[in-house]
Amino acid sequence: MSTASNPACLTVSAEKFSTTLPRRNFLIRSAAGLLGIPLASEIYRKEDFDVLLQDGDARAAVVVHTNPITVAAYSDEFDAVILLRIPEEQCAGLNLRIGSKMISVFNYLPSMNTPRDIFMGEYAGDEFRNAEPLIGDVLSDDVDRLQELRESISEAEWERARQLGEAGISARPNLYRLHKPGSTRGIAGDLWIMILAGVIFIAALVVGLWMFA
Repeated sequence: MSTASNPACLTVSAEKFSTTLPRRNFLIRSAAGLLGIPLASEIYRKEDFDVLLQDGDARAAVVVHTNPITVAAYSDEFDAVILLRIPEEQCAGLNLRIGSKMISVFNYLPSMNTPRDIFMGEYAGDEFRNAEPLIGDVLSDDVDRLQELRESISEAEWERARQLGEAGISARPNLYRLHKPGSTRGIAGDLWIMILAGVIFIAALVVGLWMFA
């Protein structure tokens, strides 16, 4: 049973989920298979995201930029927003503009450190440090439930999301998370930086051992 203060109770659309996680072409799939590297489409399953959208906490999200589409997802646990950049193909038919109200669904993650894109607000709690936010409008076809959730959120929260989002996109436009399965857990680009750093470290270690062996 969900412990969220405002359980989203949404279901994931199979068609929309496939749009967020398109199938790679044959060459990429073949190369990944030869190297033993699992693709995202093999790791993330619709069933897992059904649980996240069912049990997660529904909160305000406001569009703060449209080129590219960027949404400020508000967390009452952090009293802060996380900026999510949504690929254009996920927004077909939504007619989004600056100020459009959407539903973010937060599932909180165990973490010792607060990621650098979360700036804890005055009313933040002290139980969580990171989260995996998802936008219900681009993952679910439950139109009536989405509208019900929008109406359940106070105007004060919508305004808080808008204000923090506008400040965030102005001060740190490149500090965002990409709205794709698994990607909303961390800042876009950080994983590749870590991989590159690891490759450089291993290469340096190999060279050092060869020179001084």
